[in-house]
Amino acid sequence: MRACRRSVPAILLAVSLGACHSVTGPASVAVVSLQLARATVAAGAPVATTVTVENRGDAPLRLVGGGTCMAHLEVRNSAGDRVGGDSRVCTMDLVERVLAPGATWTEQPVWDGRLAGGGAAPPGAYSVRGGVLMAGGTQALSAPVSVTVVTP
Repeated sequence: MRACRRSVPAILLAVSLGACHSVTGPASVAVVSLQLARATVAAGAPVATTVTVENRGDAPLRLVGGGTCMAHLEVRNSAGDRVGGDSRVCTMDLVERVLAPGATWTEQPVWDGRLAGGGAAPPGAYSVRGGVLMAGGTQALSAPVSVTVVTP
C-alpha cells in the first residue's frame, strides 16, 4: 500500500489551481520518458527506474506532488489491469516544481516487484509507465515499457 496517494493532491489542485488555468497564450508540453534498469527480473525483486520530464513547450511547466515523490509509477499486467506502482513513503506536503521551456527533470522511483495487495508479482509480462501530475490536475504519462517477471 502506498503512503502517498496521488488522488488527494489532484483533487486539491483542481480546486485550488483550476481557476488559474489559461487556455490561451504560450503552451507548456510535458514529455515523460521511462527507463528501466532491467527488462527481466525475478519475482519479488525490485526494478529501478528513471522518470524524465522534459518541457518541450514555450511556457513554464508546473509539476506538483508530494515533496519527496513528484514522479510515480503505474504497473499493469498483460490483461491491462493496473496491479501496482512504486511503494515509496512520500511526504504529504504539496510541492511545485517549475520547468522552464527546454528544461528537464529526473526522479528515480522503484517498483518493489509487488502487487498493490502486497504480494510478489507472479511470473509474467507487465508494463510500467512513469508519470507526473501537473498543476491543474492533468497527468502526463510515459509510453509503456515492458518488464518480464520470472521465477527466481
